[in-house]
Amino acid sequence: MRYDFSGRKIDAAAAELNFWRRSVRQVLRDTSALISYGDPQGEPELRRALAAYSYKARGVRTAPENIVIGAGIGPLLNILCGLTGRNRLIGMESGFEQAERIFSDYGINTFPLGCDLNGAKTDSLKKSGADILFLLPSSLSKISVTGLSARRGDFAEWAREDGRRLIIEDDYNGELRYTARSVSAFQGKCPESTVYIGSFSKLLLPSVRIAYMALPDRLVPEFYARRGVYNQTCGKTEQIALRCYIESGELEKHLRKLRKLYYAKSRLFCRAAAEVFDNAEITLYESSITAELNLKTGAAADKIFAAAEKNGIRLKESGNGEKIRMCFAGIDDGDILPALKKLKESIEGL
Repeated sequence: MRYDFSGRKIDAAAAELNFWRRSVRQVLRDTSALISYGDPQGEPELRRALAAYSYKARGVRTAPENIVIGAGIGPLLNILCGLTGRNRLIGMESGFEQAERIFSDYGINTFPLGCDLNGAKTDSLKKSGADILFLLPSSLSKISVTGLSARRGDFAEWAREDGRRLIIEDDYNGELRYTARSVSAFQGKCPESTVYIGSFSKLLLPSVRIAYMALPDRLVPEFYARRGVYNQTCGKTEQIALRCYIESGELEKHLRKLRKLYYAKSRLFCRAAAEVFDNAEITLYESSITAELNLKTGAAADKIFAAAEKNGIRLKESGNGEKIRMCFAGIDDGDILPALKKLKESIEGL
């Protein structure tokens, strides 16, 4: 594909290769750390660093003993499904195909909840009969901070009404908001009923597969009873290197750089999209480094998606109706305007 808006790459300037390379070299020099299998729960030093980091960066209230590390959200959700059991009903704040497929493989039913500016609606959740709520904050664009706070209070009250209820918060790139007012993770409001999931694929390198899950206290005994049969899916070398990266302060420094980089890139993309598609509605999703375009062309999103691929343009997803999503993280600045013009030509040829 000549132009890739799929979100499978990041900006070359966002790749912190030098410090990461030095960290990995340092780990490789310590032979004693590498001649044994890794901890199935994740390296203790990294879990301690993540407990401190997630509290400072996102307001997450957890202990190292509650954190489980894995190679991305998939392995972590597989573990979580074993802890929650099969006879569950999950209300999804937004569509997330990978999570929905994993839940389905375990015989767990999912369905979409009614949503508005502040995410899942409380009345939709209460009427649904769901006993698990899946929150995806990266699916929210501009939010009302006051409205979101009230909504989160409703979610916490819903969870506390029944001891079996659970909230899963996938805080994908939650640290990355750069124009909208940043809000802390929901988990800090209801840690006793929330599973928090954080990841580093867009913050570090997509090829470094590290994610972590903070379990509420009530799920920890069940996890500990079975942790001995799990294999750690995340490399020990990468885990130790990430711990060094966090504790050195380099990750916080890198995040400041990323916010500036993607703020400028989002402005460039939105200006170019408005120029090429003069009647389009453009919605920016900061934490997923994505823009949604409602092109108002009368063409369905799946048709646009197919036409774009024929012309060397890969989009993030087909979307709904006439809306398409484009992740601008991995495309060169100079390619944005030509790519959008090529997309317009593709649509006009339908």
